[in-house]
Amino acid sequence: QMPGDKPAPKSILFLCGMNAIRSPMAEALARNDLPKGVFVASAGVRPGERDPFVDAVLKEAGLNGVAHAPQ
Repeated sequence: QMPGDKPAPKSILFLCGMNAIRSPMAEALARNDLPKGVFVASAGVRPGERDPFVDAVLKEAGLNGVAHAPQ
């Protein structure tokens, strides 16, 4: 269950331009906050390079980054 007794979604997909910053951060935050049974993923519409900023920010927040690289 989510706060406020709303049922958790079954899956969430975060999309951004290159899956280099925004969507991987959103994926990591959602994985941390949602129940373990919720499928969470991120993707981009163009190939890009993973930005090391993502891991630095998530580490500061006490979270692990997502394991995959932008495709």
